[in-house]
Amino acid sequence: MIQAPLQEVTEANRPGDTLGAIHQSINSHMQAMWVIVEDEPDVLVYSKFFSTNRLNVRSSSINKRKSCKNVEKIVDTILHENYDKIIGIRDRDSVDFLVPAYTPKKNVYLTDQRDIEMQMLKSDRVVSSLKQKDSDIEQKIENVKPIAKAIGCYRIFNDIKEFGYSFNKKLKIGRFRDDNAHVLKQNALVELDSSFFEGKTEQDRDNFNNLKELCDEKEFALICNGHDFLALLDCLATIPHLKEFLPQCYDMDAFKQSTLYTDLKNWADSNNVSLFEGT
Repeated sequence: MIQAPLQEVTEANRPGDTLGAIHQSINSHMQAMWVIVEDEPDVLVYSKFFSTNRLNVRSSSINKRKSCKNVEKIVDTILHENYDKIIGIRDRDSVDFLVPAYTPKKNVYLTDQRDIEMQMLKSDRVVSSLKQKDSDIEQKIENVKPIAKAIGCYRIFNDIKEFGYSFNKKLKIGRFRDDNAHVLKQNALVELDSSFFEGKTEQDRDNFNNLKELCDEKEFALICNGHDFLALLDCLATIPHLKEFLPQCYDMDAFKQSTLYTDLKNWADSNNVSLFEGT
């Protein structure tokens, strides 16, 4: 049987659900390689590193929802159906703080930093590119770090303890910005702390303080939420459309410096698969 080119399997004739799309491809006897990432912005970041003639990069959409858990679920489901041409890439998130420890999932690889945005910002090559647009960007990144790291600690605690706090509803990141003066509002951290522990116990606060000690010992890029960091940096920087510009600065040479790239390359070599352009 002559297989149709991968490009012919268009969005128009795929199910919106990624699992459905993969099953459709398998059932049509197309031996496609699949890379599952969390959401559409991640697709834009990662897809440029891979040859579109060889594989599909798709978000983790299941019933219109996307998450790191969905990445793991999709990869695990397909592997258990004896189709091994699939890998997943997910954000590191809070895995370093989980008790019991996070168990790596087969064929699923994690970002070096908390998320891909922080991985990009941690790259010297990326910062050099940003500096061409804003000569003071390094100092502005330093100015963002303390606030973003503090917020990140609350987010990690909220995640691993299933604390139930809604940042979007109770204290949006915009509360930390003064867009007229182009400065960050430190006092918003007091508001966050008060709101976060409203109606909670002293034991909850003690548990948080214990986590905070661990967070304080770690690099900022493992703690800060990338979306928070970019939203705060955007208030200070003079780079138009910073969020969209950042991935443009993250090229293959920068990606190759990451442990994530090494993990993916090792998987590809051991499975005789060509993942990347030029390989």
